[in-house]
Amino acid sequence: MSNIKNKTKSVLSLLLYLAVLAPATPGAMALELPSITKKPFAAGDKLFACGAFSEAAQAYQICVDQNPEDAKAHLRLGKSFARLGQEETALNEFFKTLFLNNSASKMPEDNLEARTEIAAIFLKRGDYDEAGGQLRQILALRPQDKEVRGNYALCLQNCGFLDPAIEQFNLLLHQDPKNVTALYNLGTVYLKKTDSQNAKTCFMKVVGIEPKNDLAFIGLARTYLLDKHVKQAIAVLTKIVERSPSNYFANLALADAYKQAGSEDIAIEYYRKAIALNPKDPASKAALLSIIEKSNTKSLVQNSKVEIK
Repeated sequence: MSNIKNKTKSVLSLLLYLAVLAPATPGAMALELPSITKKPFAAGDKLFACGAFSEAAQAYQICVDQNPEDAKAHLRLGKSFARLGQEETALNEFFKTLFLNNSASKMPEDNLEARTEIAAIFLKRGDYDEAGGQLRQILALRPQDKEVRGNYALCLQNCGFLDPAIEQFNLLLHQDPKNVTALYNLGTVYLKKTDSQNAKTCFMKVVGIEPKNDLAFIGLARTYLLDKHVKQAIAVLTKIVERSPSNYFANLALADAYKQAGSEDIAIEYYRKAIALNPKDPASKAALLSIIEKSNTKSLVQNSKVEIK
């Protein structure tokens, strides 16, 4: 299960809110400090809108200093810090926003923006448990929000709650039957459950919508491996590698296929290519090491020419 998780981890997370965390634009327009001090909130909004996040943070900080109980000022200050990449400081401001709104007995809707920002940071970090907690509360108020539901399903998937993830992806697909991201991610969940038939159905639907979607073909090939149709998997993956030689996931899957076929020399060749393409992913290194340990021959170690750390 863990190998499948490493190798089929969803990489089409186009639904993520990471766009809101873009760094500040150099040379963004800024207002003079006197203008900030006169009407700091309005000045902060103007600065934020034109990408001057550092100056906007100064303006919102004045607002917070003047009125520490102003939840909106903390929210705006947090958003400025988030755009500057100062995530911990941003989170501190967002949680202050939640606390102040709750203390003031405001409606849950008043926390939606803060929760969205918090979820974005945790998604970026890969902290799916924390992100999922925020997204679940957003989804309760916005059940028709496809992006939120897709991200929540992704969090459930990565936390190992596969059946709830399937339920959420299916709800999303009921709203949007041709959502390629949801179809692909649902397929990867079924792969983790070793449900090759349902996984195959999902990947085939993706291919029907996007005939050149390499990841869907890789997923399809992995269903063949689950069903022990190794030659069929190798045929599909060979075409993908020929079409996209720099695709890490295709090289890794082809290596796995040759390993399953018993062609360890060829498998080593593709594991080496996968490592070269993505040195930080441990999946290919672990797989290569397992072959070397199994073979227990010096020649394989010498031919691999890969340092396993």
